[in-house]
Formats: sequence, structure tokens, C-alpha cells
Amino acid sequence: MILGKRGRWSAKPVGLAGLLVVSLFLASCAEVSVRDEGRGGERSRWLSKLSGSRWEGGAGPEVQKALSEREFLELVLLRNRGLKNAYESWKAALQAAGATGFLPEPKAMVGVFLEPVETRVGPQRAFVRLGQAFPLTRRLSAKEEAARRRAEAQAALFRQKSLDVLSEAKAGIAAYRFSEDALRISREQLDLLASWSRVLLARFRTAKGRHPDLVRLQVEMGKLEDQIASLKDLLGLRRARLNHLVDRPSDAPLALGKGREGWKRPLPDPKEAEALMQKANQELKALDLLEQAAQAEVRVAGATRTPDLDLGLRWIMTGEARNGGVAGSGDDPIALELGFRLPIQASRYDALERAAKRRRRAAREKRLERQNRLRSRLREDFYHAQEAARRLSLYGDTLLPKARESVQVQLQAFRAGKGNFLDLIDAERVLLDFQLQRSRAQAEGDKARADLEALLGMAWRERDMEAAEAAQGTKEARKNR
Repeated sequence: MILGKRGRWSAKPVGLAGLLVVSLFLASCAEVSVRDEGRGGERSRWLSKLSGSRWEGGAGPEVQKALSEREFLELVLLRNRGLKNAYESWKAALQAAGATGFLPEPKAMVGVFLEPVETRVGPQRAFVRLGQAFPLTRRLSAKEEAARRRAEAQAALFRQKSLDVLSEAKAGIAAYRFSEDALRISREQLDLLASWSRVLLARFRTAKGRHPDLVRLQVEMGKLEDQIASLKDLLGLRRARLNHLVDRPSDAPLALGKGREGWKRPLPDPKEAEALMQKANQELKALDLLEQAAQAEVRVAGATRTPDLDLGLRWIMTGEARNGGVAGSGDDPIALELGFRLPIQASRYDALERAAKRRRRAAREKRLERQNRLRSRLREDFYHAQEAARRLSLYGDTLLPKARESVQVQLQAFRAGKGNFLDLIDAERVLLDFQLQRSRAQAEGDKARADLEALLGMAWRERDMEAAEAAQGTKEARKNR
């Protein structure tokens, strides 16, 4: 309410003005309701689902100690910088979505007449104006939808990033274990050749050994020493890569242990896997949401060609009338104003709408292009996983037993003085190569399956859980019969 010059309350116009001011304030503050569940809500539920246990967050395992595989994967979800970046991008998109849905800022204007305007009830010296623009179309709701879809897309990208980081960590663990296995096997082979070297030297001193055999053995030992030095450097490099995933010093210790040979979880059918990917891949979900956001922005661009309503209130400050006894002397008039924004720049609005439609088509093409690339990657992972399983079975069940048998035969013949030492060296080299090939097949299969988990999200795991529950139900039903 406004107090007049004479100390009187002009209740009717002042009440109308107050009502309008309050209405303009409330209308301008009508924000969209977007809940930020990034810290304790959806994020925790997703990470609990991903880790297979209740996600507590917190500090996690001690950073400097030697980490087991479970502790390392837990630390990846806590400390990986790329995952933190995706999380902050998600929260930023949520906050940006919360800033949409508002009306334009109200405008206040103060004016002073250079020369007072004389009226019957007194001179008008100044005025105050409050105004608020109101879009006449659903442009605000379309903006709100676009921002909400972009926030949902960032949430999907965060989930995909967590899958990708875990896949990268598991692939890095597989490569690290292969380097450890290769180093251990090479050292065992070097120790074996060193023991044979002592035997050959003893024979050579008694004129029972041959000099070419000793030279050949020393050459093989030199090659193994070089291979061991290279494997040590490679192991350090792979340790550094793993530690960088969790923001640790390059030489921080790891205690990942020995992985199990083979795989418990069977691969899904390729066609079924492709259907699972279409349904569950978080990156495709994000691109679909971005296409929906682009569609909403087309509606925003189309709505700019419609006029906006401008509602205003003007209060003119008036002095006392020169002649006494004039009714309404000194009363401040209040005017309601109604205006419209005139969208006369048709070519500009056409260009904005065409650009928005192009962006929508670009978003659609990006989604389809990425979908095709992911389908190719899925097939490639299937090939590598199946090839690794075949090679693991071939070397583990067939070739390695034959190679060990060949070494034993050649060793017995050499000890009996009937065999050639060079044949024994060749047999031992073949055994070493087969051992490395089996370990490499295990690592490549682990990498391919880790990438499949990233592509299929939780769908592969949930499918296996449903199949296990169905099998358990069938077994119990048979028992009840």
C-alpha cells in the first residue's frame, strides 16, 4: 500500500497495485521442479546395482596400501577423475534444468518529468512502472522439457561412464595379470635353462658335451633375459596405468592376486545381445534423450514467431492542486498497461526454426551412426571372446599336455645319451610359447567380456540372474512333485 501526501491511505488503487505486484513476483519465480538426486539418490542406487552391494561411498580403501581386485574396483568408482567429471556434468545439467521454466525478469522503470504536468488535481512530477512479459505459447514448457531431457542424458552418460571405467579397469587388470604370468613363466624357464647350463658345462669339461649345444643354450638364455627385462618394464607401465585410473602414484603397490581360469558366465546369443544393447546401453539412451531435447527446441524455435503479452502497472506521483477544495487533490493515479511484442522479423524466426530442425536431424543421425558403431564393436567383442575361449581350450586341454610330454621325452632321451640337446631346447621353447599363448587367451577373453559388460550395461547380468532364478524354481518344482 502507498501513503498519500495528505497522510491518507488510497486503499482501492493501492490494493490493486499491491495485488498486481505480488502476482508479477510470483509469476516470475515459477521455477520448474527438477530434483537433484545426484549425491545420495539415483547415483547411490546405480552404483549399488553396479557393484552388487550396498553403495556406502565414503573414503573407501586406503589409497597407499596394496589393493586387492575388489578394493581396486571400489576405488575406481570413488576416485576416477573421468567419472567425477561425468558426475559434475550431470549435476550441472540438473542445475541448468532447474533454471528453466521461469518467466522473463520483471522490469521496473522510474521516470521524472522535466517540466511538471499540470492537471486539475495537481502537478504530475514523476512515475514508477512495473512490467512483466508473459509468453502466449508453451515456449517455457518446451524449454523446460529440453533442459530436463539434457539432464537425463547427462545422467545416462554418467552411468555409461561408470560402466566404461569399470571395463577399462578390468581390462587393465587382465593385462597386468598376463604380464605377471609371462614374467613368472619366463623366469621359471630361465631357471630351468640355467640348471641345464650347469649340466652342459660339467659334461663339456669331461669331454662328453658338445660346444654347439652350450652356445645354443647361452643364446636362448640371453633371449630370455632380454624378454624378462622387457616384461618388467611392461609390468611397471601397466601398474602405472591402473594406478592412474584411481588417481594414485604410478608405483603404488597392487595385490590383485591370480585370476580364475576360464569364465563362469556364458556368452548370450549375438542376436539376443544386440537386442539387449538396444534396450540397455546407456550411451544410446543418452543420444535418444538428446534427440528428444532437440525436438523440444524445434518447438521453442517455432514459438518465437508468436507475440508475448506485456502486463504493466504505472504509478504517477502527483502533488497538491494549487486551488484548494479540489476533489482528489494530490491523489496518485495508477494505470494498468497491456502491450504485445510484435514478431515482425519473419526471416529471422524462419532461420531459427530451420537451424533447430537441422540440429534435431543431426542428433538423430548421430544416434544412428553411434548405434551402428556399437553394433560393430559388439560383434568384434563376440569374436574376440569366442576366439579366446577356443584358444584357451585348445592350449589348456590339448597343446600344453602334448608339449609337456614332448619335453619329457626329449629330456629322457638326452639323459640317456640318445637325444639331441637342440631338440630339447626346441621342445622347451614350444612349451614356453604355449604357456604364454594360454595366458594371453585368458587376458584377451577377459578384456572382450569386460567390454561386453560395458556395452550391455546391467542387461547381461540381469538376464543371467533371471535364468538362474528360473532354473532354481524349476528344480524346486521338480522336488515338490
